[in-house]
Amino acid sequence: MRLSLCMIVRDEERFLADCLASAAGHVDEIVVVDTGSTDRTVEIAQSFGARVFHVAWREHFAAARNASLAMATGDWALVLDADERLVDGAAARATIEAFADTNPGRTGRIEVVEASTGARTRITRLVPLDGLHEFVGRVHEQVAFALGEPLREDLAVEVQHLGYDEEVIASRDKSRRNRTLLERELADRPDDAYAWFQLGRNHFGRDDFEAARGALERALELAPEGAAYVPHLIETLAYSLRALGRSTEALRLVEPVLMRYAARADTQFVAALLALDLGHLERARRGFSRCLELATRPPEGAPHDPATTGVAPAYNLGVMAEVLGASDEARAWYERALAIDSAHGPSRAGLERVRKAA
Repeated sequence: MRLSLCMIVRDEERFLADCLASAAGHVDEIVVVDTGSTDRTVEIAQSFGARVFHVAWREHFAAARNASLAMATGDWALVLDADERLVDGAAARATIEAFADTNPGRTGRIEVVEASTGARTRITRLVPLDGLHEFVGRVHEQVAFALGEPLREDLAVEVQHLGYDEEVIASRDKSRRNRTLLERELADRPDDAYAWFQLGRNHFGRDDFEAARGALERALELAPEGAAYVPHLIETLAYSLRALGRSTEALRLVEPVLMRYAARADTQFVAALLALDLGHLERARRGFSRCLELATRPPEGAPHDPATTGVAPAYNLGVMAEVLGASDEARAWYERALAIDSAHGPSRAGLERVRKAA
């Protein structure tokens, strides 16, 4: 099995060397499509033996991705971005080889971990170079299969992502760029549920909750049954409604899917938070407790915020106990939250209040 590392880059001298260092010894070739760098990006790529191709940027990420696949000579493509790092490349290569031997024609989803938050999500990044798979979408591109829905399998391959660090986002103005591309995508494909979802996330990320609500509701109307992003879509819509002072409506949205996503802490957490908003204390207590029980369960495919199985529910249980006058219980919950995250300021402040009141 011959494995190609396929990348698209532009002005990535800050990140590229570390990315290539993490993967270079574990792939058979490196294919880099450069879309107009003016810094040392090309020089860095060539220093790792990459085959570098220059392709004009057409404001279409899928087109650039597909150009990188077309240039590759391997049997499979591992797709990475410059601001990502392959974790344990030797183990990743062994996992990919075992997968390729037994799963011809399938794609592989790897786990991407956000360095700034610890959030985890599964993304299709291992693609067979069979001429039947390609990327679609102007931005937040997805893998498509010429003969139907791609067959996907989860792989025990982990990548660390650095690009959502607040300073990086601000310096590159990623939010505005992505929003513009999503709006263009929707002008061409107005019924694209995933693009509506990503546009809603974009609005939510800049605190435009009304715009987020509209885009996310449209996404929910159009989303196909069983789409992997649907739980995250529902959660983001619920948080948008909550920010607009519409917690009752948000809870009505989430409650019907709680059983379907019973093993997903992120869904259970937002439901408990909404119940707390509305004064349903016992329901909130059960929900936060369930989140802590799920800490030992592997996260599902949609993005997972590790705070929802740790410090956040423990802290909220502490607040509830404190308000109800159960000082010893509150102290225990605050201490548990701090055992998870010793720097959690609200838990530290809560513990201090309880101690002073004793």
